Parts: sequence; structure tokens; C-alpha cells
Amino acid sequence: MIILVINCGSSSVKYQLLDMKNDDVYDLLAKGLVEKIGLPDGCLTHKPTGKEPYSVTQPIPDHKVGMKLVLDALVDPEHGVLSSFDDIEAVGHRIVQGADFFSGSTLVDDDVLKKIPTMDALNALMPYINEFLNNVNNRSRKGWPPEELFKKTHPNGITSMPTIMPGSAHFAKQLKEMEPELRAMGANVDYSSIDNFATVGQYGERRVIKVGRNDPCPCGSGKKYKQCHGR
Repeated sequence: MIILVINCGSSSVKYQLLDMKNDDVYDLLAKGLVEKIGLPDGCLTHKPTGKEPYSVTQPIPDHKVGMKLVLDALVDPEHGVLSSFDDIEAVGHRIVQGADFFSGSTLVDDDVLKKIPTMDALNALMPYINEFLNNVNNRSRKGWPPEELFKKTHPNGITSMPTIMPGSAHFAKQLKEMEPELRAMGANVDYSSIDNFATVGQYGERRVIKVGRNDPCPCGSGKKYKQCHGR
């Protein structure tokens, strides 16, 4: 079953196209990101599995235009991975705060469509709840609300992006895929701690595995550790 998974933000659309084998096993066919929706320099970055990444920069006035770029990329003769939209059997999308109605993935049917409007009041209330939490003193913060504490600890605001260090081989592999985007945002990625990875054992215990110099590098590059981040 081929599923298109979408996550729409206020100015972006993230997507993945998955070929589900069962509940836990799938092949990633493509993924991508539409960003800067509403700006003249909007951008689509499309990454089909087994093919070169594809990107286009153009004005993207709204999400409708952004989704059209996504769909066009999926069936593009050169960059696409589908022969037809008919290959997509389901679409997954985060719609609303589920409250007591929805605690997990839910098939949208007539009953669900009836309940979604009742969530509007809750979703309208969430910004006020966030505002309340951001202005309430907390014992762990020694009486400081989060916004005031941030101003106290960062009087000039955030002047630089953080350095990200992977804590596991799985996260290192994910970082390797996201590294170009992170560096474009100004973040630093440091693999110097990659020789010792904390992993979870069979019973949930934390274990530290030493990466040998001739072992595959946990970053996922396919090279030996000594020829990659072990240099």
C-alpha cells in the first residue's frame, strides 16, 4: 500500500511517500519539503529514492500551489516515483488536536468529519493556553516565567545556531540526511562523539557500543569509520 504522508505548517509542507509492507515495515519512495510559502522565493526540495534530488525556487503564494508542486514532482517523468496518482492508496495528514476523540491514527469517515468541527473551540483555545504557560512562574525555574528567563539568559537574543551532536547511530544517520539543510540554517553538526554510542538493549537497558576503526561508520556513509569520522 502506497501512502502519502503530509505535515502542513503555517508556511511549509513536509511529505513522505511510503510503500507500506506491514504496520512496521515500509520502503521510502520519496520525501521532500516545500518552504517559504507566501514568499516570492518559495522552494520545493524533492528527494526521490534512487534518483538525484530535485529542487525548484519560485513564488509559492499558498499551500494549494505548494501541494501542486509536490504532486507534479511525484509523477514527473524524470524525478518522479509514480506512474499515476492512482498508485496512491491513502493519504495521512495531521488535522487537529485530538483531545478525547482521537488518540492515534484514524480513518477519516463521516463520523470523524462530524467530530472535527467540535475541535475548533479547543484549537482556538490552545494559543491562550500556551500564552498562559509562558507567563506562569515555575518552581523549577526559580520563579521565572519562560519568556523572562530567556531574556535574562539571552539578553541579545539567539546570536548563533547550536552545535548538534548525535547520541546514537540511528540519530547520526538521520543527521547525515538532514545535514545540508541544518548547515544552510547555520547549525553545526559535530560527529566527534560518534565513536561511543549509547543504545538500548533487548530489555530497555542503555548500553555503550565502541565503534572499531574498521567498522562501518555509524553516520551511514558506507565508509569505514577510520576513513570517515574516525580520522
